[in-house]
Amino acid sequence: MNPEHLAAVHRRYQQVPSYQYYGITVLELTEGSAQVTMAWQSWFANSNGFMHGGVLATLIDSVIGIAARTVTSRITTTVECKVNFIRPVREQDLRANAEIMHKGNSLLVGRGDVFDSQGRLIATGTATYAMLQEDDWEKYQMPAQEKD
Repeated sequence: MNPEHLAAVHRRYQQVPSYQYYGITVLELTEGSAQVTMAWQSWFANSNGFMHGGVLATLIDSVIGIAARTVTSRITTTVECKVNFIRPVREQDLRANAEIMHKGNSLLVGRGDVFDSQGRLIATGTATYAMLQEDDWEKYQMPAQEKD
């Protein structure tokens, strides 16, 4: 992909309402890879005070999904996501990296890792995405965010 495509991907994911809600920020994009951060929020805690596994799964799906868009201009959607939780984490901002391992005619497969602020591996996962029709990047508008 060309630099203009990577810039468009970066702009797109700065506007995604769910990423804003979760505090996910894109740090770096290259063809086939992405790096993001996610700021800790108190509502991420489960009943033991650790980050809920569903939040970690969301982060892994998100970072791999962003990496997927660096290698295609087609719309992608998750068809499978598997996460291994390595260690619990609480009250820390996280960093996640992803790379695309395979791009076929209709499916993409990627791998993602989540690290705590000390660089320890927290979770790892893989995800498969279907590539749908071409995306009209110019016409697409992010849904308006609801006010609390």
